[in-house]
Amino acid sequence: MGDLRIAVLGPLRVERDGFTVQLGPRLTELLSTLLLEPGRAIPARRLVDLPWSGGADATLRSHVPHLRKALPGNVLVTVGRGASLSYRLDISPDAVDAHRFASTCAQAQRSDDAARRLELLDEALGLWRGTAYADIAHQPFALPQIARLRSLRQAARRGRAEVLATLGRHADAAAQLRDLVGAEPFDEALRRLLVMALYAQGKVAEAAEVCRAGLDLLRTHGIESPELHDLQRLVLRRELPTDPGTPDIEVPHQLPRDPPAIVGRASELAVAAAELRAPGGPTVLLVTGPAGIGKTSLAVRLGHDVGRPFPGRSALRRPVR
Repeated sequence: MGDLRIAVLGPLRVERDGFTVQLGPRLTELLSTLLLEPGRAIPARRLVDLPWSGGADATLRSHVPHLRKALPGNVLVTVGRGASLSYRLDISPDAVDAHRFASTCAQAQRSDDAARRLELLDEALGLWRGTAYADIAHQPFALPQIARLRSLRQAARRGRAEVLATLGRHADAAAQLRDLVGAEPFDEALRRLLVMALYAQGKVAEAAEVCRAGLDLLRTHGIESPELHDLQRLVLRRELPTDPGTPDIEVPHQLPRDPPAIVGRASELAVAAAELRAPGGPTVLLVTGPAGIGKTSLAVRLGHDVGRPFPGRSALRRPVR
């Protein structure tokens, strides 16, 4: 038997010994139908229901030899006769991309290494070229298998986004999750993942907006989501936990230039720096006083002093008047 590769994750594509096998529309539909259950006998009465056969056994039988000739060896097997006549594809499961996709996804789930999981999911998702079984997607008998593969694909894309977030690639995760939420807007778990990915990038307003849009959508259908509401509250309060060990983006150094000299503020600077550096100390200090006494200069110098252990991650936020 020659090497045979068949792709059904999109329009049917058949390769034999490295060369593409050209099939007409009727043979394409016939082979696609047999590929719904490779290795199992498909009753001829089901194949007769294909539109081009006109319900005639003779029409089906006239096409089977042409398909058998296009495939290597004894791939297409006739089983039974008369009313029990069936046809079966005897091929290795790995010859069909749908099987390789499901197998690779399962392998990714078993892996404990995030980078390896990402590699496997990329490999699996790369097999897709369009709608599964596209040539018979209009046939009712194909819908269960198409739906199963679509569900597996969605799960793989979600898993890929989760791995990207684990690796600290939050921007890539958010891009993947936007598409998924757009396709499944009522999936609260996907929406929560998108919120987390945006929040991890410091995009608090966008993360809160994703929560709001989800809550509004659910309310229009009479659904309340306390979990999504709580998530929105944590985002707005900036209390959502993130993994500090996996930063996604570099925040530019946005402090003004360090003042050349500050006179008479050494004690205040020392006290403020000690407060900010103390374990469990405050994360925010408020500098107050009359206009013109050097509050901004003091804050800028403090930012440079305290921010030195965090290069590229300092900024000055001026109050809104």
